[in-house]
Amino acid sequence: MQFADSEVRAFVVGDSIRSNSLGRVLSMAISADAVFSEVVVLAYEDGKPWSGAAQFDFEVTPFSRSDIRGLADRIRLSARETATLLWISKGADPVGRLAQQLRGTPGVTIVADFDDNDIAIMKSFRSQSRVNALKMHVLRRKHPTRLTRAQARLASAADALSFSNSALAETYRSRLGATDKPWALVPHSRPARVTPLPTRRSRPERLILGFLGTVRAHKGADEIVELMRHDRRTVVVSFEQGWAPPADCAAQWRTYPPTTPLAELYDQIDFLVLPMDGHDEASIHQLPAKLVDAAVNGCPVAATSTPPIVEFAGSSILPIATWAHTEDVYRVLRSSDTRVLSSAITRSFAEFFSPEATGRAIARLASINANGGVSR
Repeated sequence: MQFADSEVRAFVVGDSIRSNSLGRVLSMAISADAVFSEVVVLAYEDGKPWSGAAQFDFEVTPFSRSDIRGLADRIRLSARETATLLWISKGADPVGRLAQQLRGTPGVTIVADFDDNDIAIMKSFRSQSRVNALKMHVLRRKHPTRLTRAQARLASAADALSFSNSALAETYRSRLGATDKPWALVPHSRPARVTPLPTRRSRPERLILGFLGTVRAHKGADEIVELMRHDRRTVVVSFEQGWAPPADCAAQWRTYPPTTPLAELYDQIDFLVLPMDGHDEASIHQLPAKLVDAAVNGCPVAATSTPPIVEFAGSSILPIATWAHTEDVYRVLRSSDTRVLSSAITRSFAEFFSPEATGRAIARLASINANGGVSR
């Protein structure tokens, strides 16, 4: 669905084709496709494409450092034909150079997008072990110091900013020195489901839990393991990835290829579980993409009440104050009506995460100058 006045060509650009950050880029493409006449998706080629990209209906064109000048020329040519949006995610080097080359180009609106506290994530990664610190040394483009500078340069070159949630916007607008620039909230988005939602068990006893994302410490890996140990009947559904649970939980860990349709997986689980670390900077500034996947599929969600989760789904989730008390967690899960929770999270999708809702937000930024560029 496109707006009637949407004769805008959008170039959506990611700084990594191999990491799950490409998921944010493809989410941005969904939002752009709802309101603009044409969407081109590009991502910096830093390895093998992220396997999760198969879940999205967009072709992603990789580019290298040497391609940036040619891409800038292509976007200038586009701006001579029609109003053009350049929407860049995260901005690790060298992707920000594209914005710097096009800064001030008539007909081009540049929007810098930030969906995670990437600096906190990189600092946390480096602090976990000496091996990680060596991997993420100062010469790497996503070393915290280099990334901080790159994101600030991108924000400086951009006409406007977009963020996935308010908590991140509050932190990042100050960090980037961009408190005077126009900005908008554009949460993650997914196309509406085309098949009917399943009939859910009202109060299941033997639980099937979903953990359908990258398993990391700040996203609750330890808590998931303890849930499996507390009740050996519990099964956890996840995608195949490098992480695996301890051997004593292996029989309870059910994995699927990343190409498995999301609806197929969400239809079989009773709850998506999001045991976020409420004291971790990365967690309190992150809107989990899994929450949006659950919302479009009407899957009940049990989650830590972090600010981004509360902002978009506070009345739609089953809040878990602490995951450390597994007996209490199970008591809450088993006493909750999954049918009611399914209806509630479906309403959150329509209000916040649908392409129409997120598309309107980016359309406002792309049109704040009648000439195609942004007026300050």
